[in-house]
Amino acid sequence: MSQTSPAEAITIRTAKPWQVQRIEEGLAAMREGRVSPADEVFARIAAKHGWTRQRPPA
Repeated sequence: MSQTSPAEAITIRTAKPWQVQRIEEGLAAMREGRVSPADEVFARIAAKHGWTRQRPPA
């Protein structure tokens, strides 16, 4: 039995039905504008936990 590594990309051939459903739901949310930029999401999480976000030098 073949196992995929965590770093291996999920393809339609290797995806489980629940993964396909989540991807489809995410694409629908994106099309409907129900997504937030990742920086905003991470900033809210950091603020909630009292963490400071360190950015790598540019």
